[in-house]
Amino acid sequence: MILKICKIIIPLTPVPWCAHGGYGRRSYNKRSKEKAVYVDMLKTAWKIQSIYGAVRLSFIFNMPIPKSYSEKKRQSLIGQYHTKRPDTSNLIKFTEDCLKGIAFADDSQVSELKATKRYAIKGSVEIEVEEI
Repeated sequence: MILKICKIIIPLTPVPWCAHGGYGRRSYNKRSKEKAVYVDMLKTAWKIQSIYGAVRLSFIFNMPIPKSYSEKKRQSLIGQYHTKRPDTSNLIKFTEDCLKGIAFADDSQVSELKATKRYAIKGSVEIEVEEI
């Protein structure tokens, strides 16, 4: 059996999931514009057929260092764990939602998950999708 593996880098600041706004018929997705950009980038980068079995996901969320920090502090933070908001779980949820229908049929297929959130000079999301 040939296993599928795909690595994708999205060169944008990671976006967290958030609950829908409004209520009833006036409900709306607050992140619809960001999601559309992510989905377009993922469709362009995804070069293999969707996975229909179990999936292992690995994420590295590179969070940009605030510009207000001194140059010395900025240099010392590169590669260090990011322990502030947004929560890693919300970053995962948003990115999984964007991958659904492109890399795999449904996020219920995700059987293994690894995520790291760290500081970087520029924001980006590194994704590895693997069939297991």
